Amino acid sequence: KQIQEESETYVSTITGSVIDGIITFCHKGLVQSINESAEHIFKITSDEKQGSSINEFTTDGEPSFLEIFDSHFDGQSDPSPMETFAQDQEGRIFPIDLSISKIETSGEAVYIAIVRDISTRKEFQRALITAKEEAERMATAKTNFLSNMSHEIRTPMNAVIGLTNILLQEEPRQDQIDSLKALKFSGENLLVLINDILDYNKIESGKLEFEKIDFGLKDIVQSINKGLGVKAEKKKIKLDFVLGQGVPRVIMGDPTRLTQILNNLVGNAIKFTEKGSVTLDIQLEEKVNDDLWLNFRVIDTGIGIPEDKLDHIFESFTQTNSTITRKYGGTGLGLAITKRLLELQGSEIKVSSKEDVGSTFYFTLKVGVSKKKVKDLHNLAEEEGLLRTFNGEKILLVEDNKVNQIVASRFLKKWGLSMDIADNGKIATELVQENEYMLVLMDLQMPEMDGYTATKVIRQMDGEKFEKLPIIALTASALALTRIKVKETGMDGHVSKPFKPVELNHKIAKFLHGDRRTVE
Repeated sequence: KQIQEESETYVSTITGSVIDGIITFCHKGLVQSINESAEHIFKITSDEKQGSSINEFTTDGEPSFLEIFDSHFDGQSDPSPMETFAQDQEGRIFPIDLSISKIETSGEAVYIAIVRDISTRKEFQRALITAKEEAERMATAKTNFLSNMSHEIRTPMNAVIGLTNILLQEEPRQDQIDSLKALKFSGENLLVLINDILDYNKIESGKLEFEKIDFGLKDIVQSINKGLGVKAEKKKIKLDFVLGQGVPRVIMGDPTRLTQILNNLVGNAIKFTEKGSVTLDIQLEEKVNDDLWLNFRVIDTGIGIPEDKLDHIFESFTQTNSTITRKYGGTGLGLAITKRLLELQGSEIKVSSKEDVGSTFYFTLKVGVSKKKVKDLHNLAEEEGLLRTFNGEKILLVEDNKVNQIVASRFLKKWGLSMDIADNGKIATELVQENEYMLVLMDLQMPEMDGYTATKVIRQMDGEKFEKLPIIALTASALALTRIKVKETGMDGHVSKPFKPVELNHKIAKFLHGDRRTVE
């Protein structure tokens, strides 16, 4: 008897110390014992429920503990805890994790139910889901905002840059050439600011991809000199470029992103230098098999950076102080984007600087060894730079902006194409059925019917010609999601606005002449 009493005390001590509620009941469903945790969970005392039905712990519409045992814990189903609902003495219904075991004692079955209140866990899960939904909603809103802003800004920029290109080709006077070049330069600078914001969004969302193609390092240097040399010359700053011994003239990597990085750094150096020089120095640091490590340094004699600001200049939307922002302008995104572009390629940008003396930004980038020669790249570039001419092939231009209609049609007619113009997607679907077009240039955002809907309507028309009719999107949005949607809608390619005449020309030639040298 003493042993039995000690055993019961021992078991009582164990059940009283666990955080889960423990309820024992017989095969008739009558409660035999309840531990302290169960009393707390159900807001009862053991004496109140002893001998009462176990079903009093369950709520309407939910199976009883005995039914749950038969369906879930009878050895034929998953023995893990079951999630269900219970009800306390005050009528509160709450979620629980429930496990039930059956023990045979002296020929009589005893059921042991282990109950855990999971209200807090469920509230946390709901909060996580709500937070996730809110984050997704905000991300969608951000993407839509950037897409709309990209379209709204790029559309008039397409007109400005496009008309400037047209005027430059129409033998203007020398004084007009200078003004037109300045206008074009300003327009392209505005595009750089827009692209900075869009690139930042792509980087943050992890949607940025890097190319690995052959390109000439000297060509990049020359393009930077061509783009920024005028700015340096106006400020009477010496702009130097140094290609060290052993640096290959042709390498493999992403020329667009490297140009963007160097343009950012050299452009910043010129911006913040009032006298002296800016130097881009490129040296070979190491070569191992087919891998090269190139060291890039951009050195200036500018205003320098205070020591306490050095750790913050690569943060987004950050400049050293508001006076700098007002005097020199900029978005404060250039260095942040440069930092992330290098990090995504396994590199790190560093800076050393002294106020009123100058700054040096430097990084080491791993690139690939190329088997091509400089002349191979130049021959290809010259060939790709040639505009294709056409023989009166009829196409449809779908564009709601009148100025953009003028810009595009000027180029298209000059290349030997004939065309009709539709002001929106609805008119385009009607014209496609009435005429034989060899290609459609489709704007995306238009009144009445947008380009996506118009393309779907055309693809659903009866006849093989509508299925195979080449449709090229003219998009003022630079977002990757737009390009994905363009493809999913059934379009054959896209050209970003403001369009580069050569790119649009080659894209049209791809479909009209079967010219497969151009790529999507």
